Amino acid sequence: MLKLPNGKDLKISTFRSTDEGVAFLLEYDNKVYYHAGDLNCWYWKEEPKSYRNNMIQLYIREIQKMDNLKIDVAFVPLDPRLEETAYEGLEIFMEHTNPQIVFPMHCWGKYDIISSFLNKHPEYKEKIRMINNEGQIFNV
Repeated sequence: MLKLPNGKDLKISTFRSTDEGVAFLLEYDNKVYYHAGDLNCWYWKEEPKSYRNNMIQLYIREIQKMDNLKIDVAFVPLDPRLEETAYEGLEIFMEHTNPQIVFPMHCWGKYDIISSFLNKHPEYKEKIRMINNEGQIFNV
């Protein structure tokens, strides 16, 4: 817990990444913000099935640490380079947490993947924000 100059507390929690760095959760002023960084269910076609199974287990282990936590704003990978497994990480995240607003990231300019995801999962249309271009500004 960090006491800020304004007297309010900032709590920062980190989670192990399945790739580089860490994911982090910020709790400030009764709001919770999550940034996944490279914590995702990364699975590339050329990897063996055992690698995929291990990746899923590692990812779920970290995401379960947030089970049923109300997250106000989350940034979670939805990477089109993963092709047929691109949705897995975001699907698992949505199943295990209670985010109010989710911004997909790692889209590499291919924002149509967000529409494709929402077509498959219309139950998340109120939570997942459509991004149409780099630098887009949202009010939350």
